[in-house]
Amino acid sequence: WLGEKMVKAVVSTQSTGKTENMLEVVEMLLRRVFVESTPSQEEMDKFMSDMERVCEVKRVKRVPWQFIGLVISALKNSTKDNAERLITLLTRIKQSKVLSSPCRENIIIRVDREEEVELEVDPEEEYKDIYHFKHPLVGKCAEPGQCGFIIRYHRDSVNITLDLISDNSYYENTGVHYHNVLSHRDMCEYVVFTLTLPNGAKVKTVAWGRWRLWWLPENTRQEFEGWYVAYNVANYMVTKSEP
Repeated sequence: WLGEKMVKAVVSTQSTGKTENMLEVVEMLLRRVFVESTPSQEEMDKFMSDMERVCEVKRVKRVPWQFIGLVISALKNSTKDNAERLITLLTRIKQSKVLSSPCRENIIIRVDREEEVELEVDPEEEYKDIYHFKHPLVGKCAEPGQCGFIIRYHRDSVNITLDLISDNSYYENTGVHYHNVLSHRDMCEYVVFTLTLPNGAKVKTVAWGRWRLWWLPENTRQEFEGWYVAYNVANYMVTKSEP
């Protein structure tokens, strides 16, 4: 059953201490579940009820509306027979207050590519990206530069590891400073691509994996648009902040 498979995956990663969130669950639907089979209506109903139960108990991070909206927008151009059923399930996830969150609760932050900084230690394997972001807890700030954070990426032959940097020495000459109120547990990183369909139409979508190549028409061209972070501020009364 779809519900049983997905719930077990979420519970397993939670029990091992790994950060789990609904963004990764959506990616699993795109890259594996709907590629291997087309779930029935009964399976999708069970998936929704089981996932809502697990997310309430385990406090799994919810998927931002913007993220899931971009996925749905891209899937509307799919040539696969079961794309409509997947769109239906993703729409239900977006409508769930337990599984998804509105813009005011997940602030979307775009990496400042003009200020990308390479580390002196093997720049081909390791680099860091700067994000400008003022957490609601910070209040008035008199420190020089802008509030923000740095995420360091380390690539090996298999994986990419992402680390939130709290060491102030990394922030020298970057134009940003770090506040200790920030937490990696409130962050979800993802990438955005601009796709050009065979008919010339353009659409943006989000991804970690290469699911877009499976679901969209052949000869669809893709262009990397940027790194983004969804920062969950659901515990604070804030308004939407533009990247």
